[in-house]
Amino acid sequence: MTGVRNGEFKQFLLLEQEEFLAQKIGDVLTALQSLADDSPHMGNRQLVKLSEKIVEQMRKILENRWSRDEESYLRGVQKAAVALAKACDTNQNMPEVIAGAKTELESIQKKLGAPVNNLGNIEEPKGSQQDAS
Repeated sequence: MTGVRNGEFKQFLLLEQEEFLAQKIGDVLTALQSLADDSPHMGNRQLVKLSEKIVEQMRKILENRWSRDEESYLRGVQKAAVALAKACDTNQNMPEVIAGAKTELESIQKKLGAPVNNLGNIEEPKGSQQDAS
């Protein structure tokens, strides 16, 4: 009887760890989405500085200890972090690299089964706008 309970507890811990990874990636994804939205209104120096902070967040995720199941997801995080770090070093194509990193993390979130915040510019139908007079 304790073997079943022990197995259930082990499964619970594995699911909990996977949700923790999804939460950490979600935090980075939120920062990337915000940066992507604000990047047209920023100078290059500020864009690089904020991108470096996001790379640091990704590095913290990569340095944690994860199970073998999560290692496949970490490769995508590493890919996005390396691309963003290289873009910071060369100061070229920052908006495109930020968008690519955002897309990569969104796909990882979907694979993990976590909901992805895809709030963007929502256009209202032409007949639904009312005058505020």
